[in-house]
Amino acid sequence: MDKPSRSVILISSAAVVFSLLTAGAIWFFSTDTAQHSCVINSNSCEIQTADTTLQVILDTKPAPEEQINFTLNTPGAFHVQDIQLEGDDMYMGRVPVFIKSNEGNSIKGWFMLGSCSQSHMRWRMVIKVKGHKDPFIVYLDV
Repeated sequence: MDKPSRSVILISSAAVVFSLLTAGAIWFFSTDTAQHSCVINSNSCEIQTADTTLQVILDTKPAPEEQINFTLNTPGAFHVQDIQLEGDDMYMGRVPVFIKSNEGNSIKGWFMLGSCSQSHMRWRMVIKVKGHKDPFIVYLDV
C-alpha cells in the first residue's frame, strides 16, 4: 500500500482544522446571552432565568431625544451594579441611565436615546447584576 502524499496529508489536516474552527465558532456564537434577554414589545418585557425574573416597563414607546421613564422590577434582594444603553445596530456610544429611586424590588429611572440617520435603530439596555456572570439585555427598537 502506498503512503499518502504530503499534499493529501496537508489538505486532510486543513479540512480537520477548518471543521474544528467552524464548530467552535458555532458554539461560541450560539452561547450568547440570548437566554438573558428580551425585546420591548409595546412598553414592557420580562427576562426569565432558572432562578429569577426581571420585568422592565417603559412609560412610553422609545423615541429619540425624548425622556423615557422606566421601572425595573426585581425579585427580592437584587443588587443592580450598572445599567447603560448602547446602540445594537451601530455604535452610538454609551448612553447614561439615571436612577431616580431604588426602593424594595423596584428601580425607577430615565434615559434619552440619541437620534440616528437610520429609519430603524435597535438599542440595547445592559443591566449588570451582582452575582450574575452575564448581564441582562433589554432590546429597544426605535
